[in-house]
Amino acid sequence: KVEMDPVAAARWYRAAAEQGDGESQDMLSWLLVEGALLPPDYEAARRWALAAAEQGIASAMTRMGMLYHNALGVARDPAVAAFWWRKAAMLGDADGQAMLGAAHHLGAGVARDPVAALAWLLRGRHGGSKLAEPFITAVTAACGSDQRREAERRAAAPLAGAGAA
Repeated sequence: KVEMDPVAAARWYRAAAEQGDGESQDMLSWLLVEGALLPPDYEAARRWALAAAEQGIASAMTRMGMLYHNALGVARDPAVAAFWWRKAAMLGDADGQAMLGAAHHLGAGVARDPVAALAWLLRGRHGGSKLAEPFITAVTAACGSDQRREAERRAAAPLAGAGAA
């Protein structure tokens, strides 16, 4: 049995990230945003998230969106945030799907579209994202019954067929 050592874990994540391991780059980025084990460093978090995103790590793409949405180490840019959330959403990342749905609901960086919003939020919720819940009721209420049915159809379709959402 090994005792938990969060400081050593952070060191190991950094070492693996520096050697190009995408999952470790993603985790290091998260640690640098959260600021619990390591001092917050949003610029470094962005660099590590970008490195992981370039390797196809969907959660890093979602984090890139969050950094641009919340102006953490970068200028706030809703369009760039939505770009990253779409990339993550298309790879099946539930939080990316929820955030893309919220962006479509608010018209933040993408066109305001209640059907697309609900479809992505439903995908996100189905995938386990807690980020979808605060928006589901309002978006559902904004849709007519035909729109709700269309959103449910899109949410149930394979991702490759959901490109219009």
